[in-house]
Amino acid sequence: MTFNQQRRPVPTTYNYASAYQARRSPPAPPLKKSRHIVRKLVLLLVFCLVVGLGSFIAWQRHVSARALAIRRAEAVVAAARLQREEVAGEAITQIINANPTITFSVSVQDLGVAGSTIRHYGYSGDFDAASTGKLLTAADYLHHVEQGTASLNQNLDGETAGNWLQAMIVNSDDTAWQELNDYLTHADLSRYADAIGMSHYSPDDDLLNSNDITLLLQKLYDKQLLNNSDTTRLLQYMKQANYRTYIIPAVPAGDTVYHKVGLDDDDVHDVAVIGNGTQTVALAIFTDGNGTYDWQTRAQIIQQITRLVVAAYLS
Repeated sequence: MTFNQQRRPVPTTYNYASAYQARRSPPAPPLKKSRHIVRKLVLLLVFCLVVGLGSFIAWQRHVSARALAIRRAEAVVAAARLQREEVAGEAITQIINANPTITFSVSVQDLGVAGSTIRHYGYSGDFDAASTGKLLTAADYLHHVEQGTASLNQNLDGETAGNWLQAMIVNSDDTAWQELNDYLTHADLSRYADAIGMSHYSPDDDLLNSNDITLLLQKLYDKQLLNNSDTTRLLQYMKQANYRTYIIPAVPAGDTVYHKVGLDDDDVHDVAVIGNGTQTVALAIFTDGNGTYDWQTRAQIIQQITRLVVAAYLS
């Protein structure tokens, strides 16, 4: 065999697909590098948790500190208010003691503080309620209207019940009072008074004490007796009510007064809800002259007491 006839070696088959894939796929990272990346991720997660927990703790401390500051401020305000109320109460007691010929019964309740109780000064027994009892008649009649057992449009002796109601409160009309009382009956008035917690009311004798009428004022103003519409109706009538020479002159201009006066023989009473837009107080002042009829002196004393209450509760 000649040189040219010698067999050439057969080349090994080349795997083009494998080579191409090898060039396309990066080599797998070493195991050590993978562990390093995982460790970094764990450290980052721990860092985030620590920072987040610290921020949360700081926020909680801020909220707690702010809440504590608010509670302390509220406590200071409450203590100051309590002090003013105590001072006013002592002054009211001094006024009562300085006028022994007149029997006083004064009841006050802060309507702006939930759960507040009635503060009472002077005689705790019953008085001739006079026309302050008309408030109970009005509330009872409007309650029947809401229950569907009466109507403001029904005719009572030639006049609508609604007109009688307005005349009874705004003008203190006794005929209107009689018409509505006859329709309701004394038994019904007594049941209604008991139902709302008035324990000293007697419709037969028109007896009442200052605590009970203050309770009525509180429940009326807080809309515990009537719906919004009827509450507004009655308060508006009280805002217009006559005999404005007792409590009203002692109330600062701009404050709102819903009141009802009661006058009978030598008894002079004025009861009111007084508000300045942010604070509200119920006040009942009952006085029995015991045979004295110096209305100007009585008015001046009632105004003295009112100013003390306004200063203590509406400042």
